[in-house]
Amino acid sequence: MASNAGIVTGKQYVRFAETLEADTAEVFEFRPVFSAGGGTYTATVAASAVGISQFYLPALADAPTDSRLLSVATSGLLLVEADSATASAITVGSALIVDAVGRASNAGTAITIAGNTPVVREVLVGQRSFVLVAV
Repeated sequence: MASNAGIVTGKQYVRFAETLEADTAEVFEFRPVFSAGGGTYTATVAASAVGISQFYLPALADAPTDSRLLSVATSGLLLVEADSATASAITVGSALIVDAVGRASNAGTAITIAGNTPVVREVLVGQRSFVLVAV
């Protein structure tokens, strides 16, 4: 999956990032990554994220020879993909809430990153919508 984030990525500022090993599931760029246990990480939504994935990683079944390493931003001013249908209802200054597939939304699961609550600083609405969150 190629990114169509375009120039919007220039709004992001990554202070710290980690390299982590993904489980066998697909991981989308600009969505939260969570611990899967056993030293691997997943896109399956939980309350505590380790950070925001910086690129797309296909499922192991679709790309069995690809590296399973992820670049995960853990702090800074980070882009998070938003559900375009609900992006305009996301409130600037609110905590980051994600839907069942990890996109920022106005309803779903409030997450933390490394024990901190990501705060929405800007909502970017378009064909592919994003929020900028401060962590």
